[in-house]
Amino acid sequence: MISAGIVVLCVLGEYFARTALREFVVYSYNTGAAFGFMGGSPEFLMWLEVVANVILLGVLFFAKMTLITRVGLSLMLGGALSNLAERFLLGHVIDWIPV
Repeated sequence: MISAGIVVLCVLGEYFARTALREFVVYSYNTGAAFGFMGGSPEFLMWLEVVANVILLGVLFFAKMTLITRVGLSLMLGGALSNLAERFLLGHVIDWIPV
């Protein structure tokens, strides 16, 4: 139960922080993976993220692990779901740090 709460807080927290800091932070729009790698294949990256999220969900909810591992995986899943939502809705991911 704590995992689902952390995931939801992470996704909502990123959305609200981005909205609140819009005037103070310079965003970078990334159509690729890390630092724009594979920027020419957005459909492939979307499906790769779907597979990664399914794997994270499976590990998080079906594997036995310590609390700190569960919290860490929940944070990873929250960020991954946020990126996936941005890719599907916007066609790119909004990065906090321009490169």
